[in-house]
Amino acid sequence: MKDAVTNQIDCTQTKHHYSYPMLNEIKPGLFAVEDTMPCLPSKIRLMRWALPSTLDRAESEEAAARILSFSKELDQWVGVSYRTLCTMMLDEYELYQSIQDAQNHNFDKKRRVERELVSYNLKSFFSFGLYRRFKAAPTADLKEVPEGEVPFSGIFTGGPEHVLTGVRELIANGFLKLVTLGERSPEKDQVDVFMPTPSLIERIMQVQRIVAS
Repeated sequence: MKDAVTNQIDCTQTKHHYSYPMLNEIKPGLFAVEDTMPCLPSKIRLMRWALPSTLDRAESEEAAARILSFSKELDQWVGVSYRTLCTMMLDEYELYQSIQDAQNHNFDKKRRVERELVSYNLKSFFSFGLYRRFKAAPTADLKEVPEGEVPFSGIFTGGPEHVLTGVRELIANGFLKLVTLGERSPEKDQVDVFMPTPSLIERIMQVQRIVAS
């Protein structure tokens, strides 16, 4: 899944792309934001995954909500690596797919058993109950539906490109910085990080009427 994000998001020639030798990694895939931000992450409100009426396009709003959710969780402004963002989407899609598969399996099995029960009951009726002595009633072999909350997301209909389109838009509008860590070499991959900018937080604060801290 990991190619350099610049192959997916053609923005390396913009003023919002930077190359750093290293950043302070708070947790794997999460890096401290060095810019001074206008408020704490706890002040802003996020839906999973949306920022309604904030950035004009659903793709941008979902991408921003996903990236900012890591800052909300830590109550510290952090940038998110491309790999971490992709892992987040993949985990959610796999949960969504497993729930759909189990529900579809159970629905089909129940319908099949309902049809078989009609036949079973008729045979039992016309044999004056003798059929039941030799044949057990059909049952459905149901799958357990996985637990977990599937968020509202465009990835389930549009794939990861839904979010990557939003990332492109955020970078183009100066709401994210794309930071590439390290130098390209055969031994080690570069790490691409999406850093929220003060402009993004100011836009959210304006919409949500948050006073600067």
